[in-house]
Amino acid sequence: MESNTANIPNTTDLSAQIHDLVQKTAQYAQTGPQITYCDVRGVIGESNTLSMSDSEGKTDSTNGIGIGIRVLADGAWGYTSSTQLDAAKLKGKVDQALKIALGLSHAKKDKATVRELDPVIRSHKTKYKINPLEVDMKEKHEILTHMFDCCEHEEIIHNQARISAGQTSKWFANTEGSLIETQATKTIISLSAVSHRDGKTSMNYDVKAGIAGFEFIKNLDIEKFAKGIYTKAVDFLDAKPFKGGAMDVVLSPSVGGTLVHEVFGHAAEADWVTNGRSLLKDKLNTPIGSEMVTICDDGSMSNSWGSIYFDDEGIQNKNQVLVENGMLKGYMHSRETACKMGVPETGNGRAQDYNHRVIPRMTNTYLKKGDFEVDEMIEGIKNGIIVDKYTCALEDPAGGSFELKTLGGYVIKNGKTETPIARTTLSSPSFIDTFNNIDALSKNMSKDNIGMCGKGHEDWVPVGNPSPFIRIRNLIVNGGDS
Repeated sequence: MESNTANIPNTTDLSAQIHDLVQKTAQYAQTGPQITYCDVRGVIGESNTLSMSDSEGKTDSTNGIGIGIRVLADGAWGYTSSTQLDAAKLKGKVDQALKIALGLSHAKKDKATVRELDPVIRSHKTKYKINPLEVDMKEKHEILTHMFDCCEHEEIIHNQARISAGQTSKWFANTEGSLIETQATKTIISLSAVSHRDGKTSMNYDVKAGIAGFEFIKNLDIEKFAKGIYTKAVDFLDAKPFKGGAMDVVLSPSVGGTLVHEVFGHAAEADWVTNGRSLLKDKLNTPIGSEMVTICDDGSMSNSWGSIYFDDEGIQNKNQVLVENGMLKGYMHSRETACKMGVPETGNGRAQDYNHRVIPRMTNTYLKKGDFEVDEMIEGIKNGIIVDKYTCALEDPAGGSFELKTLGGYVIKNGKTETPIARTTLSSPSFIDTFNNIDALSKNMSKDNIGMCGKGHEDWVPVGNPSPFIRIRNLIVNGGDS
């Protein structure tokens, strides 16, 4: 979010002021005879971060405030925004948004529409014990220093860590009479370690994050967290090149969650479906995976990174089944795409902030867990690998192909893990083929896989990718180097 610290009044009634402004601005829009629909979004965001690189520490903080206005008129959307909390200027912004919409409507063949909904009056705020924004930086510095102390090893040459805290308050009002207030408080801690031996370098990392107060970090076993990271960073120095090819692969929750998010999730966002940019177009109620594959998106999941409860169109998000026992059952919708396809709203209309567009986006997208122990999944492989962390992914939602690059793992021979591997690339010409080759899922699911997801190199939103361990047969693996 852009920094607008100077625009934030130092007043205790700021929340009440924005609450009043978004409501009255939406009421003003109701008087516009050419306006089909209008919504108004007020946002206050505050964050601070302590970053440490080896012994050097750096702090950073941002504050942002703004109000976004969206008008639908004659089948087109007009967007405006302001960082000034002035009722008269916001009314002017409504008029400006209307003018933009009408200007765009002349060239728009596919007219946008939304279904009229009953008004919603609700409030939802994160419950926490310790506000992470109010924790002294000295205490945070002590935690990061302790992590570095846990990583003391002659082959660990570099550490980076950070603790971030954020709180975002939102107010939503529309011409249907909805008025919704939400507040999300987030805490994150991360660590990466670089190892070196005889001219060879490796690394490992991990992140823990949640919609929670600072007690989230206080309850974390810092020593176990740090040692788990640096131990693998050192182990991966023993990695050897291995011959790639089509083989059986066990994906960790980190890699599995990313696979589901990248290759399926984007293809199931309804704007890409309606625009013909998704392989999943026209595939409702047809099989796209094995019977083990059930995929859901759930923005109401407790304390998960992508949870939103209400989207940026005032629609309550809930657990929704997108794939059930291998059959495609639905897509993730904004109000516009839901109306266009004649289906209920799903609560996936999301925007990066008050001055960005609202489009269908994921929240917490996950593959439902199974009933296998991880050891059982490994025992069932004669020749393959288990991979640990992802580094990046490339996907083609229209064609279905993907490449997923991973960091760390182990070769599996005759049901046992053997030689460490450093980096691999997993690929397939069709994620549907890959999903059909899923034959085992672990009993346990991790909620730790989190990220900031962009769409077209913009429109960044927080997402969660919970996942079990996943076993996939006959996946193409490039062994890479050590």
